[in-house]
Amino acid sequence: MSANLPPSWARALLADVCAPVNKRGPSTDRETFRYIDLGALDNKSKQITEPSAVRVSAAPSRAKQTVKAGDVLFSNVRVYLENIALVPKALEGEIASTAFCVLRPRQGLDPRYLYYYVTSKPFIRAVNALQRGNSPPSVQDDDVRRQLIPIAPSGEQERIASKIDQLFSRIDEAERALERVQKLVERYRQSVLKAAVTGELTREWREKNRDKLESGAALLARILRARCEAWEKAELEKMEAKGLTPANDKWKQKYQEPLPPDTTGLPRLPEGWVWASADQITSLITDGEHATPPRTESGIPLLSARNVRDGCLSLEEIDFVSPETHAKLQERLAIREGDVLLSCSGSVGRTCVVPSGIEFSLVRSVAVLRSPISIGTYISLAIRSPLVRVQIARRKSQTAQANIFQGSIKKLVFPLPSMLEIVEICNVVERQLDESNRISADVRAQRLRVHAQRQSILAKAFAGGLVLQDSTDEAASVLLARIAAERNPAIAASRRSREATA
Repeated sequence: MSANLPPSWARALLADVCAPVNKRGPSTDRETFRYIDLGALDNKSKQITEPSAVRVSAAPSRAKQTVKAGDVLFSNVRVYLENIALVPKALEGEIASTAFCVLRPRQGLDPRYLYYYVTSKPFIRAVNALQRGNSPPSVQDDDVRRQLIPIAPSGEQERIASKIDQLFSRIDEAERALERVQKLVERYRQSVLKAAVTGELTREWREKNRDKLESGAALLARILRARCEAWEKAELEKMEAKGLTPANDKWKQKYQEPLPPDTTGLPRLPEGWVWASADQITSLITDGEHATPPRTESGIPLLSARNVRDGCLSLEEIDFVSPETHAKLQERLAIREGDVLLSCSGSVGRTCVVPSGIEFSLVRSVAVLRSPISIGTYISLAIRSPLVRVQIARRKSQTAQANIFQGSIKKLVFPLPSMLEIVEICNVVERQLDESNRISADVRAQRLRVHAQRQSILAKAFAGGLVLQDSTDEAASVLLARIAAERNPAIAASRRSREATA
């Protein structure tokens, strides 16, 4: 925030303007309480959405902070996630986790003013820089309470908070409008992808070109032959690397036929199309490195599920490994142009095709599907369609985080038309989604601008530039002196005595 404040303002430590909160469990004279842990906060809306009802006899060890309306909860864990909320009146007397630093504003400090300040980016960055540990990174209450806050006169604090409320309300509406646009775009995308894999998208084209088309069954037969040939080539290369020469063809008996598709409950396909399992139409289904490779400051990108977006590969927020580590990882899995990437852990189901001209390694949160013929783009768009996404949702496991394992990926079922129709489908989908992609990019840019506008408002507010100063307001220095007196029992008692005899 600005180094220069209005003359009537002052700076103070949060510890000096926020009362301490005792850390003890819920009172035994009640049977249940509502427990506010990290999972009860929505860091997007900054609201406490789902506090869980807990019996006092089964209180978690972290349930040790009784909150009051107007308290600000600031998550000490993974500060960058911005789990911050203002406690509403409805949760007065409930219990918060010790994973929060509870900031309880003293009299004269507006709770909304305090809340907005600790959601500002400069404050988040300052506290985030103090994080320690890796599992997960966190700060202590004292780290938060040692931060400075610019203090406006009490009347101005209320005006600032009300003005921010007003401006943020308009921004919220703008964001909701952008979300509605994004949902419409996604609905359009899904309708295009559904039409693509059900044959509706190319129905007229198929009728015009019916005499030129091989059947899906014929294409599947070609893929299966290519799959077997790819396996045999790989086995011969392994034997050659070991200096071995096969005496006969018995080694070919080790080849495992792919899993056939289970078509139970699937819709009827257009004439000439067939169902095929992912195992049948790929020569490789695996995932990235399971061990934790040592990271470096620069080198070869090491990508994870967060880098796999629907339809594209993102190179934001990437880790790196050394060329030597990359070469070692390549011995197990060398990524090729045209491979299909599928996020298989955490946010399961995003997919894209590996473009040309990029070299990288993968961690285990990404699966790789490689077809023995060039249908990677079709496989990827089919995975994005409702038809395959429903299968992924049904087959993924849900423990601490969602996962879909290789065995389940192999069982995914795809509609397979002729090769010529696959090419036509991919071309039509690309044309029809181009405009939606442009709209999505514009929406993302607008949302970034809206987010920046929020921070601009906060920066202006806490530099004294959002509302006019009122010369009749009590100076912040007087407020801080009164708070300091209240913090010292002897001074406070003397003051109350003087007021009583005045």
